[in-house]
Amino acid sequence: MGDVGRVDIVIEKGIGNIFCKLVTKNIDINEIVEAIYRHTDYAIYPDSEMSISELLRAIYRYHHEFYNDINYEYTTHDHPEDYDFNEGCSGFKNFLKKYFRVERLIDLSDDDLLKLSTIIANRIAYLYCKYINKLETVVTATSSVHFAKETKSIKLSEPEILNDAIIVSNTGVYTVKLVKVDNIKSYNDIKTEIIDAIKRNYEAQLNAIIKSYKSRIKALEEKVIETKEQAFTEALNTIEQVLDKGWTVENGELVLYKKIYVDKLKYQRVVYQLPKEYINEFYIENIRIPITAKVTKAQCDYSYHPNASDGSICLGDLEGKDLKTVVTELPKILKIANLDSAYPNDATKEAEDIVEELYLDRNYITEEVFNSDDE
Repeated sequence: MGDVGRVDIVIEKGIGNIFCKLVTKNIDINEIVEAIYRHTDYAIYPDSEMSISELLRAIYRYHHEFYNDINYEYTTHDHPEDYDFNEGCSGFKNFLKKYFRVERLIDLSDDDLLKLSTIIANRIAYLYCKYINKLETVVTATSSVHFAKETKSIKLSEPEILNDAIIVSNTGVYTVKLVKVDNIKSYNDIKTEIIDAIKRNYEAQLNAIIKSYKSRIKALEEKVIETKEQAFTEALNTIEQVLDKGWTVENGELVLYKKIYVDKLKYQRVVYQLPKEYINEFYIENIRIPITAKVTKAQCDYSYHPNASDGSICLGDLEGKDLKTVVTELPKILKIANLDSAYPNDATKEAEDIVEELYLDRNYITEEVFNSDDE
């Protein structure tokens, strides 16, 4: 059986970013684009640079498809029904920690990048063969990692001695003066002088390194103090703004003593209006949010809600956002029970049963589905 074509994923790694590009040989790339779109309804553009997150989103409908592809034993904490392949999704972030031991895709090692890009290439090859209805077709899947060229000026991470005459550090450039050595009478004198000169050079370099590190430490300390002061000020401003909206301060937390009822259900990117007979069925009561610059968790006292379990609330895309954003948006978001990223509890099961009843009745589909960020 002949090799009819090739799918190649090229990873370009720069400073602070990673891009990937899809390249094909002996295959119409537009057929690849169509094959991907038919599977996930997600459009990619030929010859364009994409992030890894974007490409994963394009070729996998949900996390669990990807997890199954790599034989990863996932749990509910990995959000198998979610479809956002970035660190903003706490489920995918949990996967990165367990599988690759990193918290961000950009922190992947070159070997892991190559491994991931090979998985992506094989997936695209499979979708193409499925699209042309010839799964037995042989398509070669390859991948490669390259480093982007940097045009910016070079900044040395450590002070170095160049040509034994210049010391370069982040604090400045220093010349090493040539001084004539007197009293050289024997080979041992030359040997001793060379050893002493080497010691002096390395001592000068070591002092430059120490000075450079002290400068960095001082700058970092000042930055930490500045960040803490800014965060404290922002937190105070946020507290002042939300106190008249029902929030109170207790034990370092903002607490909303209120029962929030669900009025919509979201399933597979479609938002359904909750029927009147269920309007008081799902709720979250007394939201508690720690007063921190970046919010990573939220809790509640009572709940019967797909996105809350044992007092913990799933923040979704709000995880890691600033306090003001979370306090403002979370009560609104919780009115829509998101079954695409839900806990396996009784509320989720009941909500899924309701969605099954509403699936064929378009009267319950709200306009939000056509205007949401998911479309």
